[in-house]
Amino acid sequence: MQESNEVLALQALRFGADDCVSKAELNGSVLQRTILYTIERKNTLIYQEKYLRLETILASFLEHAWVTSPQGETLYMSLGAEAIYGYPIKQFFGNANLWHDVIHPDDKPRLENYWATLREHGHYELHYRIVRADGTIRLLYDRARVVYDNQGNVLRFEGLVRDRTDDLDPAQQQDAAR
Repeated sequence: MQESNEVLALQALRFGADDCVSKAELNGSVLQRTILYTIERKNTLIYQEKYLRLETILASFLEHAWVTSPQGETLYMSLGAEAIYGYPIKQFFGNANLWHDVIHPDDKPRLENYWATLREHGHYELHYRIVRADGTIRLLYDRARVVYDNQGNVLRFEGLVRDRTDDLDPAQQQDAAR
């Protein structure tokens, strides 16, 4: 009998049951735990579905969104970053300076005070060039802002980067590549 209950339980789980508890094991604390776990699993699935929908929407744009901590740790990068920079997103999480490392050498001096200016003004908009992983040069438009808590402390930095290279006519593209 025990074995048939386990087989039935496994079948129920395969067909979408959240949990399976035998009558012999059922008591108030097991029932409460089972209900709480079921609610948490449902909430997790709902969050994952919303996250995937958001990622799909963001990936369809020619932009990428990013979020960093006040300490400069990359907290989020949308999938559009791979298309823009030509590097896998995981490299940005492994190297917090990668976004800066790919900036065209002629544009780096203008961005040396990026974080200080962002902190001081609360927002930042600028154009700069990058050298992609494949060696091509792209012109980016980067908008960023500071997000504060109720006490005025910096919670995070958020930004949106757009590859503007294809928005330019061929002569402007050559000027941007210089």
